[in-house]
Formats: sequence, C-alpha cells, structure tokens
Amino acid sequence: MSLLCSETGEYIEFGTVLMAGKRPDSEYSHALSEEALRDIPESEKRSTPCQRGDGGVDIHEAFSTRNFNGAYTWSGFKSGAFRFSISAETAKRYLPRHLAHYSSDPKLTMTLLATALH
Repeated sequence: MSLLCSETGEYIEFGTVLMAGKRPDSEYSHALSEEALRDIPESEKRSTPCQRGDGGVDIHEAFSTRNFNGAYTWSGFKSGAFRFSISAETAKRYLPRHLAHYSSDPKLTMTLLATALH
C-alpha cells in the first residue's frame, strides 16, 4: 500500500521529504509530507520535544521503501530522529487533519476536520 500524508491525504512521492508526526501520548507516528509542513513558521518550531499531555506534536525524520507506483510504502514507514515540535495551538492551526488521527472523541474529530475544510 502507498503511504498517504495524514494532513493532505495525498500520496507522498518516493524521494521527496518524508516526515512523521507523533504525540508523546500516542504510540503511533503518522506520515507528513513537506507540503503539509511548509506553512509552519520557523518561529513556531520548538527545539525540544513536547511534554506528555500538552497536546503538541513532535516532528521526526522518517523513511520508507518505494512502492511500485513511485510513492513511499505504508508497510515500510518508520520514524527517525527528532527534528522539531509544535504546540497544540500551532498544530490546530496548521495540522488539523493530522490531529484528528489522535482523537478517540468523535465530536473532537469532526470539529478538527470541519476546521480543516474552511
């Protein structure tokens, strides 16, 4: 299976920048493309990882293998070295679809997705 960006929903082309977003209170990382991270201002990027429960997202380098269609593969996806973190407010503003992956609350998920569509 091809790897989709958790924010844009688009395939991430093999050879392009591949990153992973992860919250400290989750055991899972989700793929992020360069396109998804491009608009986050440098001033919003923190050099230290998030604290458990603060709602922010840690951004890590990631890697995967190539799929037959030229995208990265989902099955080979792994996160690597920490690059930066963003606060909960920054994540809500720039990565609302990505945040929805962490929610077990259907109302919160729908609110985040509705915000992303505006």
